[in-house]
Amino acid sequence: MKKKYFFVLIILLLVFVCGCSNVQNLSVDEAIDRVIGVEHKTSVALNGYKFYLPKGMTLLNDANGNNVFYSSYEKYYLYVDLLSYYNKKYIDYELDLEDNIYYRDLSSDDKKGYILVKKSDDKFLLNIYYNYAKIEVLTSDYKMAIIKSLLVLNSISYNDKIIESMVGGNALNYDEEEFLLKQPEDKDMNQDSLQYDGDYVDTENELPDEDIIAVQSE
Repeated sequence: MKKKYFFVLIILLLVFVCGCSNVQNLSVDEAIDRVIGVEHKTSVALNGYKFYLPKGMTLLNDANGNNVFYSSYEKYYLYVDLLSYYNKKYIDYELDLEDNIYYRDLSSDDKKGYILVKKSDDKFLLNIYYNYAKIEVLTSDYKMAIIKSLLVLNSISYNDKIIESMVGGNALNYDEEEFLLKQPEDKDMNQDSLQYDGDYVDTENELPDEDIIAVQSE
């Protein structure tokens, strides 16, 4: 009987390993293609939308579509633009591409956007706009930050009925308004992270799949 259970366990482990790829073995473009090609079940529901929160990430704050996540001693700032989604009109951001480390346009089905990475002192400032939402983070590992950010952005699912009740009356004013995610200064981002580190219990070492991308749908 023990041999039977051991055999089943081995099979399950092989299935898991074959369905995943180690991030370190992938280029940035390959990792991006894997992430936007997989649909994840949503795990967090907020007002008008829901999304998948990757293991190792913690939701610190949610206020009017502005969310803050914490992962690997770094803060991720997410802005979900419900009005853009309601009007099915992506914002045409004016990007400064000078001295960028990495840039790529994104497009998958009806989702589109961009990824922009710039050097900021000894770290990287990552800016991702995709699926009517935007994430910014100051990070030391921009490939992993891109993966985590896209897992969230790609998984965002919108509730049309709730959004209609929230922004329907403002739809006519859409072209006259500008919705921007306020970018925290690098100094503030570092100070906030250090302050939170003092109270944060790091459990990420208990999450062995943080560096693995599943290529199978859940």
